[in-house]
Amino acid sequence: MVKYQVVVMAEGKFFQYAPKDMFAFGEIGQYEFEGIEERAYLKPELQGQPKFKKLAGPMYGGEEDGVPVIRYESWEAYERMSA
Repeated sequence: MVKYQVVVMAEGKFFQYAPKDMFAFGEIGQYEFEGIEERAYLKPELQGQPKFKKLAGPMYGGEEDGVPVIRYESWEAYERMSA
């Protein structure tokens, strides 16, 4: 079991979501499904997670209450936080 975290930007502000199902969130947010993460050199928690064209991720976001957090960021949020 994992928890999901999605960070997006709107009007210059960060917004964070914690969807239970990333596939459903992708459909609601109109993020185009791109495939499943399969790169073997990534953390095991990232294996089998969905990928979306307009979101950076999946990324490992640490643990919350002993449960891995899988993080996604809009490209705008990613660029802002990485600067």
